[in-house]
Amino acid sequence: MQKYYPMWQDIHVMMFIGFGFLMTFLKTHSWVAIGFNFLVGCWAIQCTMLFQGFWIQAILAKSIEKIPLDIKTLI
Repeated sequence: MQKYYPMWQDIHVMMFIGFGFLMTFLKTHSWVAIGFNFLVGCWAIQCTMLFQGFWIQAILAKSIEKIPLDIKTLI
């Protein structure tokens, strides 16, 4: 946990805070730009966890079971 948490934190701060506040439309579309960034970021994280878990099980394990959720998956 101590090895992976700083990397997880850095990635999520960069995704949600960095991209949200560094958008070029922040002056004219302030809350819409930040809200849309949060929406797209959360949707991308959820889809990536599901698709990655499915394809790893389908190709490597050749059986579909529960998709594991751990700190490595979140990163």
